[in-house]
Amino acid sequence: MRKSMTKSEMLALWGQGLSTKKLLPEEELILREIYQEMEKKRKIEVEKLIKEEKIVARKLKLNELNVETITRIDEKAEYYKDLVPHLLKELFGDYSPDMRACIASAIRRPHPALSDAWPILAGEFRRFCLQSVEGEDKEKRRENRALSNAFANLLYRSFKNKHMDQLVELLEDRKLGGDRAILLLALRRRRKNQAVREILDKLLCDNDLGPEIKSWK
Repeated sequence: MRKSMTKSEMLALWGQGLSTKKLLPEEELILREIYQEMEKKRKIEVEKLIKEEKIVARKLKLNELNVETITRIDEKAEYYKDLVPHLLKELFGDYSPDMRACIASAIRRPHPALSDAWPILAGEFRRFCLQSVEGEDKEKRRENRALSNAFANLLYRSFKNKHMDQLVELLEDRKLGGDRAILLLALRRRRKNQAVREILDKLLCDNDLGPEIKSWK
């Protein structure tokens, strides 16, 4: 009979099919404890997110923007064009990573303010990408991965031709990992352009980007 795993050993195997393994009775008790701790942590995070969302909504209302929830903003509403600059300001506010990712995801249409902020957003994307692969804190890496993903979507949705050099610089930096594939969407609709085709051809050998580019053909 094998030796029972400790809690730290079970956590190290988390995400590798641990729940499908045949567990010893004492391991089942530990697994139940892990689930309870995760659920408690999830509830705390949700409560914090709701509280932060109310703070953002209250600030927007001070600017005569009647938004009840950030996650359900109507991008077709008349107030949307006036809302984006304020959302950008809140994006860099003192909020949790999950709240910042929600704010970034709420900005779904191009806007002049986004174009102006593109270099700053690109710098934040780079920072989050690097932090998502560094360090031993898995939770911090998860938070930074969520932010890098949200900022990547924001960058591609707001991309203009004037940002091409900065975009290529991000795409060519392999240290930034797989979230760069989202940025490729900014070039997909431009791939008939000769200069863009040359950029994409150079990126074909990139393990993170090559499969995505090849799937377009």
